[in-house]
Amino acid sequence: MKKNIFLIILIALLIPYFYSNSEAINVTEIVIPFQFQDARPFSDGIAAVKKDNKWGYIDRLGQWIIQPEYDFSVGDYSSGLSYVGNQFLDTNGMPVFEEAKFENARKFSPKGKDALAAVQVSGQWGFIDLDGEFVISPKYDGAGDFSDSGLAPVKVGGIWGYVDRRGRELIMSNFDYAWNFSGEFAAVMVEGSVGYINKTGIYTINPQFIHAGEFHNGRAPARIGNRTGYINDRGRLVIPAVYHNGGEFSDGLAPVATDGRWGYINTSGRIVIPPLYDNAKPFSEGLAAVEQDGVWGYISYRNF
Repeated sequence: MKKNIFLIILIALLIPYFYSNSEAINVTEIVIPFQFQDARPFSDGIAAVKKDNKWGYIDRLGQWIIQPEYDFSVGDYSSGLSYVGNQFLDTNGMPVFEEAKFENARKFSPKGKDALAAVQVSGQWGFIDLDGEFVISPKYDGAGDFSDSGLAPVKVGGIWGYVDRRGRELIMSNFDYAWNFSGEFAAVMVEGSVGYINKTGIYTINPQFIHAGEFHNGRAPARIGNRTGYINDRGRLVIPAVYHNGGEFSDGLAPVATDGRWGYINTSGRIVIPPLYDNAKPFSEGLAAVEQDGVWGYISYRNF
């Protein structure tokens, strides 16, 4: 394992990936060395990582912000708070909202002073603000995140719809499952097929995919047969479905897998980081978590 990790470090640091054409040179380097059992994308300049079977948080330099002390998986920071165990913590690892405890919770979104977080109390989901006060009382069987659209998916009686920040149902509960809005569109599932709706609940792309993700950088991953490709907001396949797996775009790149090895493509479908990794997650805040031989680290990417 050490030999393989050394080769990855050598390629990334001493012989960066130079893919050149008439327009650009792309360079990737390891920023935080491979050392973690698991690692998640950065958010608010902080990433959750697992080491020695415990979770903690690091900064962009790989320094511990909160030491690894949690036996269970922790949440991601957003608007300066993260859900850990049964409560929210600030960036110093201190509990907020006094003694408020929750059975489960999602991150605050969208980022900023108006962010809300879905929380579960007595089996039901509602939404709290950054003061820990309920703005939508717990009454849903499930809930997702608010986005810049001002809507969040909620589940009532096994069916999903969308509510606004006042708890008003703006898109009727018609879906077997509903994802968060990303920009103007949200993925929804009906009878096993996934399509997209707009903020009025009208289909912009009819249900037809086995699975599909959020739109970012004008592209969304879509499962067609046993392969993944990428569609535009009209539902047109703009990057062929040739990948065994693929994640969502972020920072102009998307992780894709071919024959069990992960690399990254740009929005044109060109491979800009070759498939060298056992696993890879989307870029966030300029860094991406990648796995090699059972351990995770972080890489950066630059385009000249």
